[in-house]
Amino acid sequence: MIQDAKLVEEQVQYAKTILEGAKVSASIDKKVDSIIKEEVKSYLSGQKSAEEVSKLVQKPRHDLVEQVTVVDRSSTIK
Repeated sequence: MIQDAKLVEEQVQYAKTILEGAKVSASIDKKVDSIIKEEVKSYLSGQKSAEEVSKLVQKPRHDLVEQVTVVDRSSTIK
């Protein structure tokens, strides 16, 4: 029983270490959301076409994927 408790404690500590090292950035999602809202307003007001808005919205989403990929790679390299 004592060995089981020790094993569980080691697993808990390991999980804590992983979670503490995790990097989450909600600000990127807010940035993309803000861009989408602004561009949709431009479309609805007739200032931009659906195609223009689509292209403008896809760019930050692509950049977001690129950033997340870079962060993910850097967090696994030690």
